[in-house]
Amino acid sequence: MNSLTSEQLITSGLADQVSAIAGYERVIWKLRVGYVLVLNGALALILKGSGNPLDILSTLKYSHPLFAVVCGISLTFFFIDFGYVRKKLKFVVARELLIDLACRPGFDPETDEVKVCLKEILHIAGETRPTKLPLSAKNEYKEKRSWNLFWILLPIYTAVPLLCLLFTTISRIRQLAS
Repeated sequence: MNSLTSEQLITSGLADQVSAIAGYERVIWKLRVGYVLVLNGALALILKGSGNPLDILSTLKYSHPLFAVVCGISLTFFFIDFGYVRKKLKFVVARELLIDLACRPGFDPETDEVKVCLKEILHIAGETRPTKLPLSAKNEYKEKRSWNLFWILLPIYTAVPLLCLLFTTISRIRQLAS
C-alpha cells in the first residue's frame, strides 16, 4: 500500500481547500442574489398599486407588517449566509496554515513536528467547531469572521430594514406635521 508523502498531502490539501472555498462562495452568492430577489418580490407585492410608497408606509395598518416582513426575510438570510461564511473561513484559515507550513524556513516534511501540524490542519473542515481549531488558527479565524460580519454581512442585511424604518419614521413625521 502506498502512503502519501507530506508534500503530496499538502498539495492535495491545498487543492481540496481551494475547491471547498469556491463551493462555499458559490452558495453564498446564490443566497445573496436570492435575498435581493425575495426581498424585492415581497416589497413589490406589499406595495403593489400603492402609488407613493411613502403613503403606504405612513399607514399604521401597513407599516408594522411591512417592517416585520422585511426584518424576517433579512434575519433569515443573514443567519444562513453567516453560517456559510463561517464554514468557508475555516477552510481559508486552514489553507493559510498549510501555505505557512510549506513555506517555513528549513521546512522538512518528514519531521514529527510537521506531520503533527499537517494532521491538525487537514482535520479542519467547515463543520469544525472554532474551539477545536489549532491555537494558531483560532485568532485568525475570529478576526476574519468579525471583519466579514461587520463589513460585509451587516451592511447587506441591515440596509433595507433600516431604510424601511427611516421611511416609516419620515412618513410619520410628515403625517404628524400636517
